[in-house]
Amino acid sequence: MRPLTIFKIIAGVGATVILGAVGSGVWERLLAPGLDWLFRVIVAAISWVSLNYKDGIYHSAALGFHETYSFRAFALIGLVLALFCFFAIYKYHERVRQRIATIEGTHKKWFQWAALIGVLAFNLIVLFGIQRHEAVNQTTTYVLRSLDILRPHIGDHEYNMKLSAFYQVRSAEDFYEVNKALEASAVKYGVRLPDFKPL
Repeated sequence: MRPLTIFKIIAGVGATVILGAVGSGVWERLLAPGLDWLFRVIVAAISWVSLNYKDGIYHSAALGFHETYSFRAFALIGLVLALFCFFAIYKYHERVRQRIATIEGTHKKWFQWAALIGVLAFNLIVLFGIQRHEAVNQTTTYVLRSLDILRPHIGDHEYNMKLSAFYQVRSAEDFYEVNKALEASAVKYGVRLPDFKPL
């Protein structure tokens, strides 16, 4: 079976599953938790190789809400539009089509596999980027909401100290210390913090 055919089958099945899942509510029940589990497994694997990866997630959370991801998403959309323009030129411009056909003719199988791998890698990068951004936002939201819940019980001074400690987070270990302090205060004053599971 040709790589292009394999890609079409994978893309078709993937699109059908995603659209059907979103429409039927399966996303909330199965796919979202499944993707979250997969993201955690991948983060654990990357963190085993690179200690700085997980640190980077918590450091980004300590920066608060920001638009870095929006700029990256804009860059990705720009790349997709550029690729679309390239394929439009390929389809409608005879000279460009002839040159690409020459390259494709001499290295057809390599060219098809490269295109398939490139598309899959691009999709994984986008999906992983979205998951990382979601992890950063969930972490930031959890800490700020937890501090607001605890504030009437711990007072302004301790609230500011805990907030300061969070803003100084530079590594996963720093965040775990902040989270441990939040959980200890919640137990002490008998309050319930938002549901959150650190990476």
